[in-house]
Parts: sequence; C-alpha cells; structure tokens
Amino acid sequence: MTITKKGVSVNEVLRQLGHNSYEPIWFMMRKAILAMGKAE
Repeated sequence: MTITKKGVSVNEVLRQLGHNSYEPIWFMMRKAILAMGKAE
C-alpha cells in the first residue's frame, strides 16, 4: 500500500489475492492503514 503514490485500491488487492469478497479485504486494509498512521 505504500509503494504507489496514491496507494492501492481494495479491488486491486482482491484481484491480486484471488479473493471474492470485498468486506474482509476492506477491513484488513483499514486496520493496516490505521496501524501505519499510529507509527508516525
């Protein structure tokens, strides 16, 4: 998520992981974003 300037979309992660459900991926990414914000 930090490689690109604008980040990565949930749909991109879904495609890369071969997952078919949006909600669990959204929650996973949200937790990662919150964790990265706390480290600063």
